[in-house]
Amino acid sequence: MGCCSVTAPDLALQAATSRFLKPGPFVAFKGLFVAYFLTWCFLWPLEYNSIYLFATYWVWYTGAAYFALSFSTACTHFRRWSAATQAGAPEHGSGGEGSDRPAPSWSNLTGDVLTPALRTRIHPFEQAVLAMQLFTWNVACLGSVFVAIIYWSSLYTGAPISSVDMNAHTLIVFVMVADQLLVATPFRIRDMWKAEVFALTYLVYSLLWYFVGQELIYVILDWDRHFWEAFLYSVAGIFVLIPAISVLHYYIFRLRESIYATCRQRAESSSGVLNDRLLSAEDGGSSTQSESVTSHVPQTGTDLAAIENV
Repeated sequence: MGCCSVTAPDLALQAATSRFLKPGPFVAFKGLFVAYFLTWCFLWPLEYNSIYLFATYWVWYTGAAYFALSFSTACTHFRRWSAATQAGAPEHGSGGEGSDRPAPSWSNLTGDVLTPALRTRIHPFEQAVLAMQLFTWNVACLGSVFVAIIYWSSLYTGAPISSVDMNAHTLIVFVMVADQLLVATPFRIRDMWKAEVFALTYLVYSLLWYFVGQELIYVILDWDRHFWEAFLYSVAGIFVLIPAISVLHYYIFRLRESIYATCRQRAESSSGVLNDRLLSAEDGGSSTQSESVTSHVPQTGTDLAAIENV
């Protein structure tokens, strides 16, 4: 990329890949939900005049932005991976004629790229896109659960379920959980500040709208007649509920990494790598065999580091 590029962090590769899907299916997964989010972004304004008032839609649009950004980074990685694979294995999937070196490849069950050139440099613009992707991802993950809890516990009146209720108050939660289980991006509890900044921004917006426009957005945010109730709702939501949701998503992340480690170990064992090492170790004695077995057990390097670096 020239002199303007900088060293690519591991996070840049993780944000563009999946733990369990190859690049092609992963791009398709992202593209499917880009279409899903954008479709409702255009349909809802046809039914609701005050769509931009509500946190429901703020979170939905943030989710749409996240999937658009992550779709873009996944496509970029897919193109580079495809080019590297074709360059390394033009005909028979080998590292070149007369070479026993394997071509650049992608594990079916892991996010491990075996081509270092794919992740050596990253342009500053890509770094900015990465930062925006991570910000919107955190807000969408935490904000979707936040909105669902507030709506169904404090705002739902028993009226018939609308498309807004089904999608923006319910389904988005499961979409973000599914995304959390498939992506390779590490989730850190300390990043909850992003969702809290988002919530504080919306709180200021609701205050300005109420006192300037004299229009009540939510009954629980009636700053005139029930000031202290609205204040307590706001404080509890931002500084208690969001951290609690962050812990929930962190354990979903831990579950994903645990499943990944198990699948990776089974995939490597079934491929015969473990058997080859055991056979080689037999010639070196029992101690060497023990070391070989121990060294083969996958430590999921960046995974453990991400889990410990909460």
